[in-house]
Amino acid sequence: MCLTYIVAEVTNCKQANIDIREHEEIYSEPGGVMDYEEDRSRPKRRRHPIS
Repeated sequence: MCLTYIVAEVTNCKQANIDIREHEEIYSEPGGVMDYEEDRSRPKRRRHPIS
């Protein structure tokens, strides 16, 4: 009985997580993709190894 309840709760959580992701995709700003492209073209700072 207890195990069945836990499985049902996990399934509900996964479904809610998927719903949230779909919501973010629909309402995400189109500028987010541009920021990603800009970050890729920008050189990264390198850390100097400790000598």
